[in-house]
Amino acid sequence: MVVYVSFSPIGVFASDENGRERAFVSFPKEPELAARAMQDGMKTKLSREENEIVSKLKEKDVIFEIKKEDYKHEFPNPAGEALRKNMILIVEKQRLFKNRTEFHAFIHAVNFELSKGSMQKEPVNDKLIVHAINALDEIERTTNTLAMRLREWYGQYFPEAGYKLSDNKAFSEYISTTLYRSEVRGAEPHDSLGSDMSKEDLEEIRVFAKKILEDFKAREALEKYIELKAKKVCPNTHAILGGMMAARLLAHAGSLERLAKFPASTIQILGAERAFFRFKHGTGSSPKHGVIFNTRYLQSAPRDKKGKVARVLAGKLSIALKLDFYGGEFRGDALRKSVDSALLNQKSSMRPRPQGQGSFNSASHSHRSSRPQKLQTSEDPKNSGFRSGTARRPTNNANTRDNGSTFVKPKENVRPHAKGRGRSACKKRRK
Repeated sequence: MVVYVSFSPIGVFASDENGRERAFVSFPKEPELAARAMQDGMKTKLSREENEIVSKLKEKDVIFEIKKEDYKHEFPNPAGEALRKNMILIVEKQRLFKNRTEFHAFIHAVNFELSKGSMQKEPVNDKLIVHAINALDEIERTTNTLAMRLREWYGQYFPEAGYKLSDNKAFSEYISTTLYRSEVRGAEPHDSLGSDMSKEDLEEIRVFAKKILEDFKAREALEKYIELKAKKVCPNTHAILGGMMAARLLAHAGSLERLAKFPASTIQILGAERAFFRFKHGTGSSPKHGVIFNTRYLQSAPRDKKGKVARVLAGKLSIALKLDFYGGEFRGDALRKSVDSALLNQKSSMRPRPQGQGSFNSASHSHRSSRPQKLQTSEDPKNSGFRSGTARRPTNNANTRDNGSTFVKPKENVRPHAKGRGRSACKKRRK
């Protein structure tokens, strides 16, 4: 006879194929010990409670719900389904708790301990990179906003400096070091349109500029941290993309595990979800690339070859991410060389644009313009067949324009097309 075995927070349960109880071994009533017993039950080796229940059973044909050494497993099995459906009845039969309130409190405490243990065991290095790249974006957004405020503020005193110094960091350094009007890339101080300010007002602007410079230094330090962390967490991906782009991919996916399980097609359009869903609804074209568009491979690829380069890059990234997550060997250099060679092949396969097609060809134009042109008159019998590019004398015909070209009268009693609907819609309405 076959016996099925399963476990739950209350203990290990054995039943026959119809779900009738054959044996039961309870877990300790302390939530910490019960959670530890459940964690032992999830391993392939038999736990103490499982060994005890196997010793109670006389049958040798035992099937577990989770894979165990030297035993068969089947999920779900009758014991597991009976235990989950009738857990309260089993608790009342075994008299493990005084009432249902105490039982529910115990289940809540055990689940809390299990969640706590899984969070402590889960690697957090990829999550640190995600938080770091999000913090970098926030710093950059805040710094740009404050730099715009600084330009407007200092522009009351020396607006020409804001026009000449387009870089926000250089502009902040100029204010924090120089402050007063001085020659900036051709802007003369004595020709400034700004108004004079007191020393106290200018010193307050300098303090504000120094705070912005501190944000710039924090951003640079955070970029270095992301580079080092990405090289340690995902070395193969870092070898292909670099630290910043690898961190961008991680931030979009949420974790290295999820990113490693993505197919290459998902990695290719990761970051272009809005365009993809527009395409699914039939209001746009299918996107060829997402975040990886900002890599050097796609930036230097020919415009009509970007899709092919994106597919090759996504395929190599899929291999690199799996190597990084599952602990494979380092193959980043070989993968990077393969992407580089694919990019060179796409560049070398470009055909030169034929002259005279799609562009103005001066040689052919001069050749055509050098041909002798026949001057047509009104007495010429070929006058009715007007050709473009030939001279024609004006006539006194009522159906001609002033320059001699034939005047075509508009058709009368013709129903206009429906606006924005085309000829087919008009034909349907007439029918």
